[in-house]
Amino acid sequence: MRVSNEFALADTGAAQNFIPAAFVQEQWLRVIEIQGRLSSMRQLGRAAKIKRGLPGFVNGSRTSALADTGAAQNIVSEAFVQERRLRVKESQGRFRLGNFTFAQSIGTVNLRWAFAEKPKEIIDIVCHVLPQCTYDLILGSKFLTATETFTKHRRRLVDCVFSMFNVFHLSFLDGRGQTLDGKVGGYPVSAILDTGAERNVMNLDYAEAHSLQIHKRRENRGLLQFADGTFQETVGQVNTTWTFASGLTIPVTFEVLKNCSADVILGEDVLWEHDVFNAYAASIQETPYEEEEEDELFDLAPFSYKNSLQQKASDIRRRIPSIFNKRTDMLDFSEDETIDELIVQHDAEERHRRSQWNHQYGFDGINATLAEKEAESQRKRDYHARLEVIASSRPWPGRTAPLISSTATAPENVPVHPTTRSTHPRNFSLPIIPSIPTTPNHAPGYIATENAPATDTGPL
Repeated sequence: MRVSNEFALADTGAAQNFIPAAFVQEQWLRVIEIQGRLSSMRQLGRAAKIKRGLPGFVNGSRTSALADTGAAQNIVSEAFVQERRLRVKESQGRFRLGNFTFAQSIGTVNLRWAFAEKPKEIIDIVCHVLPQCTYDLILGSKFLTATETFTKHRRRLVDCVFSMFNVFHLSFLDGRGQTLDGKVGGYPVSAILDTGAERNVMNLDYAEAHSLQIHKRRENRGLLQFADGTFQETVGQVNTTWTFASGLTIPVTFEVLKNCSADVILGEDVLWEHDVFNAYAASIQETPYEEEEEDELFDLAPFSYKNSLQQKASDIRRRIPSIFNKRTDMLDFSEDETIDELIVQHDAEERHRRSQWNHQYGFDGINATLAEKEAESQRKRDYHARLEVIASSRPWPGRTAPLISSTATAPENVPVHPTTRSTHPRNFSLPIIPSIPTTPNHAPGYIATENAPATDTGPL
């Protein structure tokens, strides 16, 4: 009925509410097309899909897990838990998906994991349970870092069979832990590294702010499925280049997504083909873990797996009480802001600040003076200190919440700056970074087929 009314408005040419009939028809046909594709997929059901995964054993039973650096925590589906009659502990958590919506876990379970190559070496892990999940088991970034899965033990990742819908997946779950400095079409950026993303993804606002050409024809659009099983259509594609810190430039196609949780996400194909976690380790930025995350790290990793990142997390934990007493003035809490929103805001502001600095002084500070480089290093240390303060603000007794918790609140007696109070911290705006004059070399477009494999580099 609503569509009929819109057509009527278009036909009468009402000046006040005029909507072109062709536009309405196009939008309605797109809705019908998407609904038809979803209906067809559900009728066909989940099918076997071969892709890179991590084979192993869960409580003695063979299984395959998704190794996802874009997931902040380990995740299992409720169906997986029910099938094995596992006990779920009440510890709800909230996770930000790739399109900035949130998925709520119903609790946590303890699992005994062993890699396929070493079935007798048991690692105890904690997993959050999602009511709906595209994979039975997702092993997150902290586990993968602690076990050096994408560096020293890259060979563990092999082709595995998963049961899922035949669409491309973006399994991002609050994975802000690892970013890579580089350039997109000549513009400096810090990209999220997400091995759970079957496509490279770019935020619509970022593409428009940098005047990147977005191809919006039907063959350039498609569906992405998120970790909780929901779908969203992409806006189009950007064919451009990615430049590593070494100077290597490669052609890359990005799927453009409205309200993407990051400006730029590099997916599994680029990360795997260029061995990014080994070859460009110096360019990867790490976000420190919070105290409760460190507990989970040491639950899942034997002493031999303890690396420099875990040691840093341990140092943070020991320093938190003194830092919190000395540096509460660095944070602005309000009664309407939850800790998760504050983390998101500080994270986005820091990424934007670094992009501005790179624009002013060149990639990796090539045009900066020694004094300015030292000042920038201090600013980065201050940012990590702010994260430590945020970590210390969670309730201490018996915490088992994930990185982003929907129930955590700010501690009492923390000062609130009157000029920075905001009841909608997610809606803060950032100034547009001025564009660097450049003419990117666009990669040739590709025409996808209905049966294109997940590793295809063409459009959806």
